[in-house]
Amino acid sequence: MTAPIAPDLVARLFEPFFTTDSRGTGLGLHIARELAEANQAQLSCLARDEGALFRLTCDT
Repeated sequence: MTAPIAPDLVARLFEPFFTTDSRGTGLGLHIARELAEANQAQLSCLARDEGALFRLTCDT
């Protein structure tokens, strides 16, 4: 069972250098979103009761 992401953290997940892990750089999700946007797609996070759902939406 994965713990849910706190609502106040969901808003910050894609910020560069934001991390809750002492060993993390906070760049992974930021770079993923930048790559998605560079390819006319959107990366979003939907908070759930257990963990989170990341959605990549591509426009055609």
